[in-house]
Formats: sequence, C-alpha cells, structure tokens
Amino acid sequence: MTVSDQVERPARTGRLEGLDLARFFAFVGMVIVNFTIVMGAEGMGAEGGEGPLAWFTLALEGRAAATFVVLAGIGLGLAAGRGVENTVPVTIRRAVFLLVLGLANTLVFDADILHYYAFYFLFGALLLSWPAPTLIAVIVALNIAFVGMNFIFDYDTGRNWVDYSYADFWTLAGFVRNLFFNGWHPVVPWLGFLLFGVILSRLRLGERRLRNA
Repeated sequence: MTVSDQVERPARTGRLEGLDLARFFAFVGMVIVNFTIVMGAEGMGAEGGEGPLAWFTLALEGRAAATFVVLAGIGLGLAAGRGVENTVPVTIRRAVFLLVLGLANTLVFDADILHYYAFYFLFGALLLSWPAPTLIAVIVALNIAFVGMNFIFDYDTGRNWVDYSYADFWTLAGFVRNLFFNGWHPVVPWLGFLLFGVILSRLRLGERRLRNA
C-alpha cells in the first residue's frame, strides 16, 4: 500500500463501545419505567410512591427514553458519515418496519414508542444532509412550536389518565394529534433529541477529551 492509498483511505475507527453501554443503560431504564406503568407498581415510582425505588424510577421517567433517542441519532449520523446515499433508503425501510411493529404493539401496550421512532427516523433521514447550525435551528423551532401548541390545543384531548389509553388513536385526527402533540413521545419536540444525536455524531467521539466534555 502506498502513502497515497493511506491518505485516500483513512483507517477505520473501531466501534465506540461507550455508545453500546449507553444504549444498554437507556434500554434498561425504559424497561423499568414501562414496567411501572403496565404493572401499576405504586412503590416503584407510580404516583404516590415513596422510598428509594420510587425516587429512582421517577428519575428515569422521560430521561431514559430521551437518551435512547439521542443515541439513535448518533448511530444514524455515524452511518450517514459512511455515505448518506445508502443510509437514507435503508433508514426509510427501517422506519416502515418500526411503524408496522409499533402499531401492532399499540394493540396491547398503549405507551408504545416504536411507531414514534419510525417518524423520528423518517424525518431524521430527510434532514441528514443539513448542516449543524440548521439542525440546531430546527431543534429550537421544535421546542418553541411545542410550547405554542400547548396554548392553542388542549393537551388532554383523547387521553384517559386512568388506564393511559387514547380514545381516538385509530382515527386520522387522533393519530396525527397523538403523533405530533400529546402522545407519549410526540414528534414535536422529541425529534429534536434525534437531531441532537446527529449533531453529536459529527464530533470526534473517539477522542477521550471530547467524550469527557
């Protein structure tokens, strides 16, 4: 191999084991939170729970899922770095698969997140080529939009807070409302977590100093 070959073909970086470990912790956190929802475990973080387990579970609520979405964005961004032309169609196919799987899961578990992931990946794939400053602007816009939507729409519409069901989920209006506004993990503003991960993926994550920061 010549020197020019070494320049044109930079050595492939190894897998970032830290991301795999972070995914594991985030996944376990999501399982714990969803377990408390399904089982109604009052002592483990449901409303009114007390003690260390209740505190621990409440600390995980929302954070584990958000972390998992950020990590998904990092993975998507790293894949795009190896060729966005191939990443986009593969991501769209995965989004379709997650949508079908998530909707099937919704039949037995109302707090499904997989069908939201389908749209995170769909929109994320379409925005992969956008520069970081533009992605930051989109993230800010998503958060502002969500605050504005709360002034315009009733957040409780369709929701049953007793059994966590959603009254008109299987109608077009109800599905769109749940997906973009008052679902468990609505695209507005949760898509911002995935886009933040895409931005992070463009940093030199292999450098210890950057990871510590």
